[in-house]
Amino acid sequence: MLAPLEVVAIVKKAIVPLLVVALVMGLQKQGIMFHQMETLTMPIIIALAAAIITGCVLHPLLLPFLIVRSFALQGLFLGLLVSGVFAFFRYVLKCVVFGQAMTYVLISALSSYLAFNFTGSTPIANKSGVKKELKIAVPLYIGAAVAVLLLLVFIKSPRRDCYEILTRCGHHCHKP
Repeated sequence: MLAPLEVVAIVKKAIVPLLVVALVMGLQKQGIMFHQMETLTMPIIIALAAAIITGCVLHPLLLPFLIVRSFALQGLFLGLLVSGVFAFFRYVLKCVVFGQAMTYVLISALSSYLAFNFTGSTPIANKSGVKKELKIAVPLYIGAAVAVLLLLVFIKSPRRDCYEILTRCGHHCHKP
């Protein structure tokens, strides 16, 4: 099976951080709780896969139909669409508001970044346009990465669990 080169590269880079996130999500006073690790990490893995597919596969396929010249904006637009699909089907950390926000930021920013990496593969982009786009996009990518990390901290925080947040807001949530 053939896969775009970017997919293989990003999957190789994502394995170690995903393992670290999974271990941190499963850590409890009693040890590593595998059920909690799976429950909190699986939506992140699925969001990561959706962002990779969006930025590396869907973006090049839809490139002739995207009306914005900026590859970063094209990827952001596609990432927001995929985030909307996630919101519609609610396959995110259903009871954790911070998890939902983290999922949306992760999908949007990573698909934008991966679409931006496609810039050198087309005759459309010129060097000055790429430099201009880099000046705008890179700080936003850094901000998105910091936001995802902070949201992961809030998800893991013992005072920010699903039950506490949603019972204060009047929503109903079941503890596993």
